[in-house]
Amino acid sequence: MIVTNAAALPLPLVSAVSRHNHEHAPNTISVTSLIQPPQIRALSLKHDAELTEDAGDRIWALLGTLLHHALEGHAQGVKNLTSEEELEIEVNGWKVIGHYDLSELLLDGELLTDYKLTSVWSVKEGVKTEWEAQLNIYAHLIRAAGRHVNQLQLVAIGRDWSKAKARYDQGYPQQQVKVMAVPLWTPEETQEFIKERVRLHQEAEKGKWPDCTPDEKWTRPTIYALMKKGQKKAVKLYETKAAAEFAQAKDQYIVERPGESVRCESYCSVSGFCEQLKREKEAKSLLKQLENSVELLQNKDNQPQEKRKSQ
Repeated sequence: MIVTNAAALPLPLVSAVSRHNHEHAPNTISVTSLIQPPQIRALSLKHDAELTEDAGDRIWALLGTLLHHALEGHAQGVKNLTSEEELEIEVNGWKVIGHYDLSELLLDGELLTDYKLTSVWSVKEGVKTEWEAQLNIYAHLIRAAGRHVNQLQLVAIGRDWSKAKARYDQGYPQQQVKVMAVPLWTPEETQEFIKERVRLHQEAEKGKWPDCTPDEKWTRPTIYALMKKGQKKAVKLYETKAAAEFAQAKDQYIVERPGESVRCESYCSVSGFCEQLKREKEAKSLLKQLENSVELLQNKDNQPQEKRKSQ
């Protein structure tokens, strides 16, 4: 990947945020890559020399790395704490390698903790599917080493948290840091999940991969906000326009908030090479054209008869 510097940032900063291109080790995959959509990883490997990313877009990744380094340092030498341990297992001829953040030895087993420097939106949404999978795979690696994990937790740090918003909006996270319990899968569930993920990535490296799922695309559906004149906050949100229109009063109006695949639009480095995204954009464009045509016909049919005759 080529790291650009559009904002002319100082060279030490650019160097710090630049990815070090490690040679892809055959038959080896990290836990973070394992939970990644096979399509994204396969396209990243295939087009690595063509990919570009600006240094300014890597700042949060740098801060996340620095956070992990600082926390690792403070865990060193503390009784019953193990930090940043590397473990591996072999699955279907591949090595699966993972570095967990922190494990605390308790009386009845280990408490496994993962740190996430993330957006407030993610904190409000709760534990993401990939976060849950990541922690459970780490727990499986620890079990394979002959130890016992009985608790999982995620420490989410809202990087864009605002004290002012927390003060005036009770629905906003009231603290910048939130500790969330993560469901613990059975060993059998986790083993089958890992096997299936390895199989998918093995097939993807051969050129066969499934489309990214709505969950993997971080899809937000289109919603319809029922607004009241003179107010900034929606009276209520609806999943369909028809439902919003049914509830609409005389002093209210409807604002469509278009859905989007957040990852595809803003956070996927291989979106320019993704045929799935291209197909979905074309389909969305055609659907919009059809909706506009239907709306024009309906408006024409609703015109007074005298006006239609004059036309």
